[in-house]
Amino acid sequence: MRPIVLSDQFFWNLHQSVGKNASNGNSMDISFVQWSFVEACARESGIPAATLQIYRSVRVTGSCSSRDDDPLVAAILAMQGHVHSQRPHTVIDGHISVANGILYAPGAEFLILDINLAIAGWYPNLYPRLDLIPGCPAAIANVSRQAIPRV
Repeated sequence: MRPIVLSDQFFWNLHQSVGKNASNGNSMDISFVQWSFVEACARESGIPAATLQIYRSVRVTGSCSSRDDDPLVAAILAMQGHVHSQRPHTVIDGHISVANGILYAPGAEFLILDINLAIAGWYPNLYPRLDLIPGCPAAIANVSRQAIPRV
């Protein structure tokens, strides 16, 4: 995961894609996506019960097999199915891509942005300082602290 400013907005992006048929080569990227599902479970609001059940199997491990039976792949597919019900052009492919270029364009929304918006909504007074969020995994908190400009 890495900080990025695009279109005058800060968000946490990925170095590499995560999930099914993705590179899954960066454990921090994987951990960040996994942590977002753990956080979603703590909220429960607006998430269908069946989807929430799938999310509950995700743990922050920093690894993803890329297979359909991986809990993270199942959670991403469930998330995409939920988003697809609201934005029918959303592709259901089981992976989260690195956001590049335009953040919102019909058929080209990046789910990593949805993850950021969710975390910002859950912690409006703390985001993007992930290190200040209670229960933030140490490695993610470290990346957050390293992104703070030094004088």
